[in-house]
Amino acid sequence: MANGVKALQIGVDVSKNELVISEDGQPPFALPNTAKAIKSWSNNSPLSVRLR
Repeated sequence: MANGVKALQIGVDVSKNELVISEDGQPPFALPNTAKAIKSWSNNSPLSVRLR
């Protein structure tokens, strides 16, 4: 039997200085467009985040 998986919509508006991220049902938030900030966000997210 397969595990139940919920697909989430995540939108990202990318600019040179920041990313504005909107996760399913949450207000958007800004994040500096740096490798350190992106890695910190993905490592601290309660979701399993796969960046490609």
